[in-house]
Amino acid sequence: MNVYALRRSFAIVVAAGCAAACATALQPTDRTAVVRAGPWGKVYRGGYVEVASVNGVEPSWRMRSEIEVPAGDQAGVFYVYLCKDDAQQCYSIGQAQFSFRAEAGRIYRARAREQTNGSNQFWVWVEDQATGKLAGGTAPGGRAAGEK
Repeated sequence: MNVYALRRSFAIVVAAGCAAACATALQPTDRTAVVRAGPWGKVYRGGYVEVASVNGVEPSWRMRSEIEVPAGDQAGVFYVYLCKDDAQQCYSIGQAQFSFRAEAGRIYRARAREQTNGSNQFWVWVEDQATGKLAGGTAPGGRAAGEK
């Protein structure tokens, strides 16, 4: 076996191992919750909301798609991205910073919706993934957490 074939084999093994380990989604515990990024919009105009940081802590290097947080009051920063044609052509068009409350054992999803199509002004909020209950931020119509 030549050196190039050995290097290629090693690279394949490392890539396969990382793919298995890196693809594992964070899960909440009895002391923590998980906040995940989420999509916004429709096919003609949409993108995703990135979790930039929670309580000053940035998500891991693998992407800003999720972060584990302790139960209780949180302060989050979220970026809104617009994607053209596919998820590989996205750019930041908005940012939001707000507080939210996380309960242990729960998964939360960062969400956004454009206030007026094409305006680049957004409602950004965090909701419980299972129930849809607003945990923080401002949902469409200006509804904030705690409001009915």
